[in-house]
Parts: sequence; structure tokens; C-alpha cells
Amino acid sequence: MIATSAWPNAAAQDATTAAAGHPVVGAWWWENISSDPFDDSYAIFHADGTYVEETAYIGAGIGAWEATGERTAGLIIVVQDIEGGLDPTQPAAFVAGTITFRLSIEVDAAGNAIVAKGPAEIRSPDGAMMDEFTYEGTANRLAVGWVMPVATPTA
Repeated sequence: MIATSAWPNAAAQDATTAAAGHPVVGAWWWENISSDPFDDSYAIFHADGTYVEETAYIGAGIGAWEATGERTAGLIIVVQDIEGGLDPTQPAAFVAGTITFRLSIEVDAAGNAIVAKGPAEIRSPDGAMMDEFTYEGTANRLAVGWVMPVATPTA
């Protein structure tokens, strides 16, 4: 008799939802608010459809993405217990709850830049809506030798 486990088999995300060859796969620098470097973040789109992001402003984000086209993707990011609050002038502030982003992503033809747009919801720990807004951001691919761009002051 062969013993079998009662535990279900674990499997990676379906390969049709993410693709190792998709141009979004890799490490990226998000310029979330171009005039505020405190809001910038770093992220990794993994080939299995998972996503990880870190920003000093609101903390760590965990998510999932799926290809929607040759250079497009859908992305969800959830940040729990917003570490920096919601006001960059009050970095010690703390907001219990979550902020969830549901973004449409487009990678440029060269594969080195992203444009993202979509709704974001801020919810209290009990799920009540606290605020919502439309996020619009850009990202640049990280590579060996990458240097963060220096902001040019506006007059």
C-alpha cells in the first residue's frame, strides 16, 4: 500500500496569468509623486505573477499581476497598516487599515518605463471606506549602473 498525504498539492500561479517573458518582469523604481522623493518606492514584478514593493512613505506592499497584453498588465497591491500615514509632512503618523491599488500597467516599447493608472481605496481595519482616489504613476527599470534621477527645481 502506498501512503498519500491528505494535504492538497500546492501549485504556483497559473502560467497563463503571468509570463517570464513579459516586459514588466524585473525590478523597478516608482516615481510616485515626482516632486516628492519621500514617496518614491522600489518594486519587483516576479515571473510567477507575484509583486513586492517597499516605500518609506506607506510601507510594504504585496500584490499580484497578470498579463493583459504583449506590453500591458493588471496589478493589485495591498499595503496593510500604513506606516507613514497619509501625509508626507507627518512621517510619524500611522493609519490602521489598508490601501489597495488596482492598476492598469503599460510598459514602453523599449521595456524600460512603466505608466500606471487606476483606483486606490483606503479602508479602516473594519473595512469601512476612508478615502479613494485615482493613482497615476511612472516607473523606470532598475539595472546595474542605474542612478536615481536628480529632480530639477521648477521656477
